[in-house]
Amino acid sequence: MQNTIRESSIVNQYVKKAQMDQFTVPTWGVIVILFIALFVIKGFIYIKDPKRHNQ
Repeated sequence: MQNTIRESSIVNQYVKKAQMDQFTVPTWGVIVILFIALFVIKGFIYIKDPKRHNQ
């Protein structure tokens, strides 16, 4: 078997890691923010209908 080194088409020398002075949020933080946004948007969309209430 011949071992050859190939350059990745996804990651190369031009890819830089995020700088530490940039704003970062862990994954669980993004999930919490999305759930809060979901309930806020749901509150705006939900229309109370007296005909359907308590059914």
